[in-house]
Amino acid sequence: MSPLVLLAEVAAETAEDAASGEGIATAIAIAIGLLLLAAGLFFLEVLLPSFGAISVVGMVAATGAVIIAFGVGSTMGFVFLVGTIVLVPTVVVLAMKLLRRTPLVLAPEAAAERAEEGPPDFPVGTRGVALTSLRPSGTVLFGGRKVSVVTAGDLVDKDTMVEVVKVEGTRTVVRPV
Repeated sequence: MSPLVLLAEVAAETAEDAASGEGIATAIAIAIGLLLLAAGLFFLEVLLPSFGAISVVGMVAATGAVIIAFGVGSTMGFVFLVGTIVLVPTVVVLAMKLLRRTPLVLAPEAAAERAEEGPPDFPVGTRGVALTSLRPSGTVLFGGRKVSVVTAGDLVDKDTMVEVVKVEGTRTVVRPV
């Protein structure tokens, strides 16, 4: 039996017990636990993308929590339903904000520092400074623009003056001066 089917059966049985007046506190505790589990799973989905697999389990847990809460009473059910509707997007947004501060994501500042791609608009002979070591490719600063380049074969150290020797489409070839 799959864990999702088992979870659905437990939710239905707990809801029935709560509806008959037995185990209301237990039913509420299980519903809260399932809702917290769902929140944790949605948070985990943002950090470890599983193409929706973790989210499906989170949705089943959240649905189980709401079903159990409705078994306790309609007011409790609506409280859990609204709580789920508010909690899920809040957790996802919080996870995304926290994820921006981890090494897993290229920060917007770092993305802005990347070299430009595309055809250069400067002629052969233009000089610039190597921002990175060119082994044989790297980044050069030409008049305030960072451009991805390759060398004519030489390895070039960082902060070395280079000049453009050839432009082939989007490929810019440089050599040390």
